[in-house]
Amino acid sequence: MARKIPVLLVDEQTLCQQTAMLFAETRYDLHCFESVDAAQAALNASRFEVAVIDLRATLADGSSFVEHVMDAVPRIRCIAVVERPDIASVQMAMKLGCKGYLAKPVQAESVLKSVNDVAQSSGLLTLSEQELQKRLSRLLRAQRLRQELTLTEMANSIGLSKAQLSQIELGKSWPSFPTLKRITDDALDQPFSELFKAIEQA
Repeated sequence: MARKIPVLLVDEQTLCQQTAMLFAETRYDLHCFESVDAAQAALNASRFEVAVIDLRATLADGSSFVEHVMDAVPRIRCIAVVERPDIASVQMAMKLGCKGYLAKPVQAESVLKSVNDVAQSSGLLTLSEQELQKRLSRLLRAQRLRQELTLTEMANSIGLSKAQLSQIELGKSWPSFPTLKRITDDALDQPFSELFKAIEQA
């Protein structure tokens, strides 16, 4: 299962409820709070990577809380929710270091799109080489076992030694592109593109 990216949302109850339902089946672990005080307690206990925060004065000086969040979690990506899409609001969001902004009224779908955009542009949704290699090795081994092939049988069918294939399955060796194509297309009879879809969903 892919790592869930922790997201902090500080806004009114209705948006929190709608957003929580929409985020349920995504890559994000959403934590919704209606007040700065409640969010502050969560901030001390968790390491959020994206924050969506309403800057309205009704949220107990939301702009100061954004500054606090940015200081407490230096690498956090903040998205400001502003009352109206005017120059002053956008300037305030930028001055606070926010990576994006949303203007009221905000729909849950807009929150998800904005979080996706910020996460994508910040590299949060990109697999590290180490994570990619780990997923690939696990998937190749699982596919081989599912087809009831021994290491020796599979290695022989694609012109590798048993030791070489074992190193790939253990995640200790990264296969060349032609080798990977032989493993997927010839030995496992699985389209190369399908393998990478499975890796992304793993």
